[in-house]
Formats: sequence, structure tokens, C-alpha cells
Amino acid sequence: MFREVIARAAKHERPLLVAIAQRDLAYLLAREGNIAAAREVAETARATLERLGAKAEAEKLDALLNAPRVEPPPPPPPPRRSESSAPDAPRPGA
Repeated sequence: MFREVIARAAKHERPLLVAIAQRDLAYLLAREGNIAAAREVAETARATLERLGAKAEAEKLDALLNAPRVEPPPPPPPPRRSESSAPDAPRPGA
């Protein structure tokens, strides 16, 4: 959806709207763990915001751009069967 907004705003020559949508897309990408793409979009948005004189908005992106590279955590290990959960009753036919 953000990419559609960016394309439409660019078509209508609305650079501030493009930059704000790019900013929001960057935050979404970062939350999803796609840090490289988030930084790329954030840098583009920041450059546009600075060019337009929206320094406060540009500075808000600094936190995202200066964040340490965070990798998503590995998935948890599969649950271990404890010996106390093993069936004690003999199996039929054994």
C-alpha cells in the first residue's frame, strides 16, 4: 500500500507526500526485519525531507538510520519431550 501511495504522489509531483510515505514504509520494513531495505528507503526519504526544508521530519529518521544492525532472533528450538511425559502404560500387544 505504501508503494502505491509513493507512486501516486510521485505521479502528481507531491514530494513531501512521497517522503512521508517512504518514511512510513521504512519503519514498516524495519519492524519486519528487512533492515537493509528500510535504511535505503529512509535515506531517500531523509534526502527529500532535507531538500524540502522539513528538518524536524528528516531528523526523526536518524534513529532508524543510526540504529545498530539488528538481525531477527533465531526461531525457538522445538519442545523437548521430558521423560516424565513418556507413557508408562504398556502398549497393547507388547
